[in-house]
Amino acid sequence: MSSMLQPPRPTTVALLSAASVTEGGTDSNIALAVVGGDPLLAHQITALRHVGIKAFLIEVDHVPGALLTLADKVRRDGCSVEFVRSVDDLKKQIRTSQLLLIQAEGLFAAPEFLASVLEGPDPFVATVDGRDENEPFERMDLNTRWAGLAVLNAATVASLEPLPDGWSISSSLLRQAMRDAVPNRLIKQSNIQHGFLLKISSADDTEQLTRRILANRAGRERGFIESRLFGPIVTRIAPLIWRSPSGGVLLDGFMLGASAASFALAAFNWHIAAICGAFLAVFLNSVRQAASSSGFEQGLARWITPLMWTLLAGAVVWGARATSLETFDGFFTAGTLIGLTILARHLKLPVWAERLLRSPALIAGLMLVLTPWVGFATAAKCVSLGQLLLLIVAKWTHLPKT
Repeated sequence: MSSMLQPPRPTTVALLSAASVTEGGTDSNIALAVVGGDPLLAHQITALRHVGIKAFLIEVDHVPGALLTLADKVRRDGCSVEFVRSVDDLKKQIRTSQLLLIQAEGLFAAPEFLASVLEGPDPFVATVDGRDENEPFERMDLNTRWAGLAVLNAATVASLEPLPDGWSISSSLLRQAMRDAVPNRLIKQSNIQHGFLLKISSADDTEQLTRRILANRAGRERGFIESRLFGPIVTRIAPLIWRSPSGGVLLDGFMLGASAASFALAAFNWHIAAICGAFLAVFLNSVRQAASSSGFEQGLARWITPLMWTLLAGAVVWGARATSLETFDGFFTAGTLIGLTILARHLKLPVWAERLLRSPALIAGLMLVLTPWVGFATAAKCVSLGQLLLLIVAKWTHLPKT
C-alpha cells in the first residue's frame, strides 16, 4: 500500500456581508434586495451550499426580522449561521485549520462559476481588470479591481487589527490579504459578460438578475411543452406569486387540488376530466418551479411536488385498471408508462429525445387526444409503446463508435 496520502482539504467557512442592512431592514438594502423572489443573501448562501460550504458568518451592524428569518431557515436546513459585528467576533469563529471564503455584499456568483474558482485549497484573491465595465467592483490599484471573492487562511484573519466603527470587515480583510501578498487570481471577463458574476448596486441590476434567474429556472424544464409553451407563461406568472403574501400557499393548494381531483376523477372513470386535471397540475408545478425559493423549503413544503406526482401516478393506475377489471393488464400498462417516464429522466439522452420523453405535459396531451377514440387503457398502451420506441432509437443512434 502506498504511504503517500493526500492531506485532508481544509474546511471552509464563508463570510458574507449584510453591513448595509439598516435597523428597518427595507428592500433598499443590498443584502436583502429581492431577486428572483428571495433576498440576494439567500442566493449567495444557496450557491455556496452547492459547492459544499455549510458554515456561514454574516457581517452585520443591525439584524432585522427578515435577516433572522433567513438565518433560521438556513440553520434548519443543516447549516450553521453566526452574525459577526467585529474582528474579535470573526476571530472567535475561525479555527487554525480552516479557510475563510469572503464574498462581497451584493455579489451574485453562479454555483458553476464558484465550483471552478474554488478548485484547490490555496488562498487567493479573485480579481478583474480595470476596464470601465468593471467599475462596480472595488478598486485595488490603478489596473486591478477586486472580483468580490477571496479565500484566506486563518493566519491572515488572525493578523487583522481591530477596526473603527463603521469599517467593513470584508474590505479590511482584502487590504490585509494584499499586505500578506496573497496571490491574485484573474477572473475571465467572459464570466461577467455571461452573467456568472454580477455586482448588484441598483434596482436595474436586481431586475436584470431576476430575469436571468427566471430564464434559468424555466430552462431547467427539458420537456417540449414545459419549455416551449409553459416557459414563457410561467416567467410572467412567477413575479405575481412573489408579490402576493399568500401566493405560494395558494399555488401549492391549487396544484395539490388539481392532482387530487385527477386521482378522484380517474377512480370514477371520468378519464377526460382526469387528464385535464393532470395537465393543469403539471402546469402549476412548472409555475412553482419558476417561483421556487432558493432551496430553503421547510416542513410540508418539501413534499408538495412529490405528493403531486404520487397522486398523478395513482390516477394513471386507477384509470388504466378501471378499464380492465378482470385482469392485471391495466396495472401492467400503468406501470410501464410510469416506469418509462421515470427512466427517461435518469438516462443521458440527446436533446430531441429529452424534449419528447421528459415531458409529462406532452404525455397528458397525447392521452387527451387518444382516450376519446380508443379508451384510457389503450391510449396508455400506445403512449408507453411510443416511449419505448423513442428510447430505443435515442440510445441506438447515440451508441459509442468502436
